[in-house]
Amino acid sequence: MRHFILAAALLFQTGTLPAQPATDGLRMLLAHLPDTAGMARAEIAYGDLAAARALSLGILMGRIEGASSDPDIAQLRAMPTGPFAATLRNPATAWRAAVGFGPADVAQVLVLSAPPKGAMLLQLVPGAGDAVGPALAANGYAEQTQTGVTAWARGADLETDLAARNPGDPFGLGMGMASRVQIAHDLLRQSRDWPTTIALAHGAEQSVLARPDIAPLVAALDNAPGALIMALIYPAGPDLGMADNQPVLPDQPETVWTSAIFADFSSGASSTAVLAVGVMLADAADAAALRDRVARAWAERPSDMTGASYLDMTATAADVTIHDAGNGLWVLRISAEAATGVRGIITQNTVFARLVDGWMMRDLVFLNP
Repeated sequence: MRHFILAAALLFQTGTLPAQPATDGLRMLLAHLPDTAGMARAEIAYGDLAAARALSLGILMGRIEGASSDPDIAQLRAMPTGPFAATLRNPATAWRAAVGFGPADVAQVLVLSAPPKGAMLLQLVPGAGDAVGPALAANGYAEQTQTGVTAWARGADLETDLAARNPGDPFGLGMGMASRVQIAHDLLRQSRDWPTTIALAHGAEQSVLARPDIAPLVAALDNAPGALIMALIYPAGPDLGMADNQPVLPDQPETVWTSAIFADFSSGASSTAVLAVGVMLADAADAAALRDRVARAWAERPSDMTGASYLDMTATAADVTIHDAGNGLWVLRISAEAATGVRGIITQNTVFARLVDGWMMRDLVFLNP
């Protein structure tokens, strides 16, 4: 608690967190997540709720007009979206009755979505893990062991029991889904089936962080300013932003993207979005050509959805770099900084939001051939 107060005081005074590797929390949880190779439609969402709560003190200084200074509200910026977040009725009291902790007890969270499978890793603040076991026992869980792995378990693998649904249960996603929970001090591992639970228990032996196409992308985030609030990782080579109405021409071969990370950094009054993409290229000349093409397209190519370029939509120039990660893999890094915005009463990285929207709508046209 003393360290959090010190960090908060520094943020209050300067609007920035003290210098430390912003990716430490992300790396720690990724190191516990087993490789996602072979999982279709895999998406990994990371949120640093503790960092988002700390940013609220910058708001108290009047730096971000219209944003709530309540840490319970500020932390929602880091909350991964989807069914997990849908169980968050009141951010000050949610989850505690079902699982023994609340959002304010979560330092960092990592959510893997690969339907029908999924997993969560939660780093709780010191001591918060002590209440989890008793709460699970009171809510229909029992300790079970399979293949030498012990976990609190409820329900049959991947099944849903509507009679056990609880809108405030983050592990059952509010719908009574089967759940297995391992507690190691204040690190929680959760999944919906035993094979995934067993893999999580041994995740550090062959983690997704150790993959040669993922580790360089995480490293590409290290020089961004501010605290890492959220990251979205697509580890299965998405065809990033390739619009259906823009066919690849014979003299413009399709770029082979391997994986990507979208990241939201903030120092309070300003926020930086980083998109790091792995790409297989023949040599440095091809890498330089790709870098220059992407930089021009950010400034000039119109979006299919809005008719405006990303420079016009974000009012922000992009810093585009590329570096050799070895064995034919290059990391393209696109970074853009802007004033922190507000959505409702929650702070927002407006460029990060635009990039994620572009990915969802297949409209990252600056990556197109």
